[in-house]
Amino acid sequence: MPERSSEAWTSAKPESGNRKPREALTEPGAAVLLDVLISWMMERYKDQIYAEVLRMLLTKLIRRRFGALPRWASARLRQADLKQLEAWAVNIFDAKELTDLLGPEP
Repeated sequence: MPERSSEAWTSAKPESGNRKPREALTEPGAAVLLDVLISWMMERYKDQIYAEVLRMLLTKLIRRRFGALPRWASARLRQADLKQLEAWAVNIFDAKELTDLLGPEP
């Protein structure tokens, strides 16, 4: 066997031809990693996700009840915070007109 110097064994950077490729995640390992990532994102962004889902659902309900949304109503829905969206969701079936629910047209 050829003798190697100690410098060859302690080199901080491997030569480009000697790099070992990273091992790919196995399917179960990738699934676990994906589950952890999704759980973290759901926890981190849960209020934003909830507000967006509520906004989409409320928009559909309003269209079903009152017909096509005027631009001012769409803008008001886009700008509403979670508390306002929840209030509109509770009151949607009591409103006789769109302005009863979302307030007066600007």
